[in-house]
Amino acid sequence: MNQTLKVIARLQVQDNQVEAALVVFQKLLPQVRQEQGCISYVLLQNAAQPTHFTFVEEWRDETALANHMKAEPLTTAFTVLMPLLVAEPEVQTCIEV
Repeated sequence: MNQTLKVIARLQVQDNQVEAALVVFQKLLPQVRQEQGCISYVLLQNAAQPTHFTFVEEWRDETALANHMKAEPLTTAFTVLMPLLVAEPEVQTCIEV
């Protein structure tokens, strides 16, 4: 039985860069949701700490996730986002138990 992959990616944006990051996120979300193998791609913003964002993703399989990681929408977005972040994103790939 093939199991989907869940990804939790946490990012912290610099205090003065939230609006710039939101512009990038809003362009990225619909593009990624159209990628082959994307089941779900949601972005959450922490209500108490608005500089903290969490992507909650579900991918059909490892191939779909690997293709996403090298796809143009993500690579372009992170070229713009990386200078806006406090630190490297924290990414966890999980399976349901």
